[in-house]
Amino acid sequence: MLLIRAICLNNTNKILWPIIKIAEAIGIGRNTVASLLNECQTLGLIKKILNGYEITEPCLTYTAINNKINSPVYQAICDFCELKGNTPPTWDNDAVSVISTKYSLELPSDSEFSLIGQLEKRCKRLPKEVTLPYFVMVLGMDAPYRQLIADKSIRTKEEYHF
Repeated sequence: MLLIRAICLNNTNKILWPIIKIAEAIGIGRNTVASLLNECQTLGLIKKILNGYEITEPCLTYTAINNKINSPVYQAICDFCELKGNTPPTWDNDAVSVISTKYSLELPSDSEFSLIGQLEKRCKRLPKEVTLPYFVMVLGMDAPYRQLIADKSIRTKEEYHF
């Protein structure tokens, strides 16, 4: 899903490409992409639109990932912290993006992919001060998070020719 999110038109939740072009853009075979897109449609993560697809999963929409006010994942974590008597963490776009790739607010709390369920299961007690990277670690998403940070660092160095 993150690869699909990455190839959306700027500032939208839409991909207006045929499957073959999507496959080329994300470097996966056409048949695999077709199968994964069908599975995502079945799960309600995306929907077929004229000439492409649109992301419908609230945690992966453009506004959710790029706007802390509209991010249901960030809001759920803040609510959880307040419920536990902690100050909510400050916004971290990368952490919210990584958490959003695996966890959903739409699933029952007993699902392994339910954000609320996993927070309740894994965070019986919180440290005095929490950060979004703390939740990334607790939710088992630290490897993708570190990779994202490393990739951004490499891109920055390439942009400035370090």
